[in-house]
Amino acid sequence: YSKIEQIIDKNKNKKDVKILKPQSLSREEVLEIIKNLKKALNLNGKPRSRIYLVKNEKELMALWEKLTKNFKKEKIETNEKGTRITRVLDDGTNIHLRSYSSKQSGNTPTIDTKINGKDYKIHIDKGT
Repeated sequence: YSKIEQIIDKNKNKKDVKILKPQSLSREEVLEIIKNLKKALNLNGKPRSRIYLVKNEKELMALWEKLTKNFKKEKIETNEKGTRITRVLDDGTNIHLRSYSSKQSGNTPTIDTKINGKDYKIHIDKGT
């Protein structure tokens, strides 16, 4: 007698029971996580809009896994700059992990996404 059979009401047919696959985060949940990160500052020390920082590559990779957990699709592209992995969430949100960024950002791995028509980037803090 399996656990699933114990869960199913005795009055129901097993074929009527739908086992749901774990859902990925929604774009709203992704945005909430991103907005709680440390903001990058411009040269005047003012926060930059929609550019956020993590301490190191380990933290960036942990964030990537958290944001894209239970993703629906994955695509890997390589170009002369490096590799870019795109994961698509259940609601169609694309989250990208690039092995490269701009020279200004130290050409380090970066997470970026576009939510509600706005670009969000997460860089590794160079400590400048």
